[in-house]
Amino acid sequence: MKTVSKIMIAIGAGLAIGSVLGVLFAPDKGSETRRKLREGREGWVKRTEGKLKWGKEKLNKIEELVVRFKAYRNTRLSQLKLSTAEKTANVLPVLIAVLLAALVFFLFLTIVCIVLALLIGSWLNSLWMGFMIVSGLILLLGLWSWISRERWLPIPIMNLLIRALFKDIPHEKD
Repeated sequence: MKTVSKIMIAIGAGLAIGSVLGVLFAPDKGSETRRKLREGREGWVKRTEGKLKWGKEKLNKIEELVVRFKAYRNTRLSQLKLSTAEKTANVLPVLIAVLLAALVFFLFLTIVCIVLALLIGSWLNSLWMGFMIVSGLILLLGLWSWISRERWLPIPIMNLLIRALFKDIPHEKD
């Protein structure tokens, strides 16, 4: 016999023997067994529906949490934008005022240098010599400023910006 035929005979014999043994050793009548199976299936359906309902409630809570998080994120982003605009509005006038003061100081210094050059030139009876001496002094002052810029330039600018940015923040007491 072929293998497939042997398998088919074994399956048929197993079904027949299982049916006979099931009828002989069944604890209840067929109608009672069917009723228990039906009740078990209904109980399983109710439990599954309960679990699905529970899962749906949890999913709704997660969706609500996501919506709240998005609203919170948008609120914080708007607050950050407004705070940045306010800080910029506080810093820009200070920077403009400093630049204008620097311009006025530069113009004043230019006039003082011209007057000083004319004065030295009149003492030396040579205007060009007076302008050369003042130009040399300005060059020396410029070189000194360039060499020592790391010591005197960053800290005042940083302090100015910090004061402008954080002037409304209350300070903690020790």
